[in-house]
Amino acid sequence: MKKLVLSLVVSGLIIASGCHRNRDLQPPQAILARVDGKTITVNEFIRRAEYTPRPAWCSGASYTHKKIILNSLIGEKLFALEAGEKNALITSPKVKNFLKGRKEQAMREYLFIKEGYSGVEIDTTLLKKSVVNAARRYHIAYFNATDSATAHLLNERMRIQHEPMLIAMRSFAPLDTLPQREVSWAKSENDAVIDSLFITRREVGDLIGPVQTAPGQYLFMQVLEIIPEPVVTNEKLRELWNSVKERLIDKEARENWDRYILSVMKGRRIEFNRAVFFKLTDLLGPLYLRSREEERASFEQRYWDQPQKDVNWDDYLSQVKAMAGEPLFTVDGEVWNVERFFHEMQSHPLVFREKRMQNREFGRQLQLAIIDMVRDRYLTQRAYKRGYDRLEGVEREVAMWRDYYNALFYRDAYLRAIGDSIADNPRSLQAIERHLNAKVDSLQRKYSDRIAIDMQAFDAVRLTAIPMTVAQENVPYPKVVPAFPQVTTSFRLDYGRKME
Repeated sequence: MKKLVLSLVVSGLIIASGCHRNRDLQPPQAILARVDGKTITVNEFIRRAEYTPRPAWCSGASYTHKKIILNSLIGEKLFALEAGEKNALITSPKVKNFLKGRKEQAMREYLFIKEGYSGVEIDTTLLKKSVVNAARRYHIAYFNATDSATAHLLNERMRIQHEPMLIAMRSFAPLDTLPQREVSWAKSENDAVIDSLFITRREVGDLIGPVQTAPGQYLFMQVLEIIPEPVVTNEKLRELWNSVKERLIDKEARENWDRYILSVMKGRRIEFNRAVFFKLTDLLGPLYLRSREEERASFEQRYWDQPQKDVNWDDYLSQVKAMAGEPLFTVDGEVWNVERFFHEMQSHPLVFREKRMQNREFGRQLQLAIIDMVRDRYLTQRAYKRGYDRLEGVEREVAMWRDYYNALFYRDAYLRAIGDSIADNPRSLQAIERHLNAKVDSLQRKYSDRIAIDMQAFDAVRLTAIPMTVAQENVPYPKVVPAFPQVTTSFRLDYGRKME
């Protein structure tokens, strides 16, 4: 049997974490509302309101809109209570695997907090030098490559063949001159760009890159001019000092995390069965590869939301079934057949390092995605051994998503039972005003003596009216929070009691 052998340690990619700036494994959770046995923390309220777009009837920052948001989140908990934990959706293999994957992703994030930030100490000399670097602006020429193959070729031509930047770029774009701009520490910039320009001392003429600024995006820069930006007040100096220190801490944490991954994966190898792997590549390629104009999403995410119309699913599933028992790869003497690989994907969708890739790159990127899946499995095992599945933050993450799906099930079942054609669009304003408002009101009355709200904490929350969608990178589940629960337009808080 011919094999493709790769060392697992090549996959030291950082896990993007939405919570890594809070470096406490058990941060205090301020409770905003209790709904029977369920709770809504202040942090969950803010995240559910800010990290995903809200409907027009509560998209502002006014006190009225804030009350609608609270009613909506409480309404979601009430629907989840009514749905129970034995309904057809929440007990389905798809949702159970989803919740398992969400839990384990959160566990790895807490592992990153522990192993990345523990013992981080920033050298004062380095901090001072970095603050001096940050007190300047760079006038740069730049070029953006939209896939890793192009970035590799450009890098080779400029660094090995020593071609001038403009000449190298002309092979890929008809440019008379390179675009130029100024970059400063204070302006909103990509983290990778800031790190590459300001953490390391740069001089005029320096060629920098390729810097990966986003999945499938690689930036090349050349320093044309350096403009000093003196810090004139003590307050500005403190702000700059703290900002640089925070970035250096994060950078060292990422390096610590990479070293931890290397220690976990040391000596482990993955051996691919060449013939089966190539069959799998041919099978999965059409599901993942799309034109550059299309937004790419993994097969699992597309299938979760809506199956692709251009895929013959019966034919696809029959091919998967026919390959089920064939050995795909071996790691640590343990054989993974195709069936086991697809089973793992149910809770850990593949994450491709390159979101934009050419056809010839797919096989290599599929290998790396499988390696990263296996790497995460070993990291997850470490997290389980430490009991991270019982951390409050992990349990709250799972509960948030479980309540969301239970509430969806109840809402949709309730509207279907009514039989009104308008219920076919359960998130429409008409469906909410005609049916859901009254249902939420009735449940507020039913559970009123089991609902408590901390009005002081509620009044202290400040929201923005800026619509946002917050997502993570390089993780199986990029969405940070579920979609906003569109179940009520009511702003009345005439139920429950004040929390003691």
